[in-house]
Amino acid sequence: MDNKIAGVLKDFQEIVGSDGGRLEFVDLAGDALQLRYFPGVNEQCATCVVSPEDLAELVLEAMREHATVVNKVELVP
Repeated sequence: MDNKIAGVLKDFQEIVGSDGGRLEFVDLAGDALQLRYFPGVNEQCATCVVSPEDLAELVLEAMREHATVVNKVELVP
C-alpha cells in the first residue's frame, strides 16, 4: 500500500477510533480503494458516529487531495 494512502487511512482510523470504530484496508483494485468499516458507538451522541456513506465520501475527498491514484472508495462487508 502506498504511503500516502496509508497516511490518509491512519488519520481516518483515529477519527473513527475515537468512538470505538475501526477502519481496515482490504484492497486497491485499479483506482478503487476497498475498505471495511466497523462503526463505533457513542452513547452520548449517536449522530456523532460517522455513517458508512459519509465516511466513504470523506475518505475519497482526502484521497483525491493526497493520493490521486484513488478515484473510488468502496466499503465492503
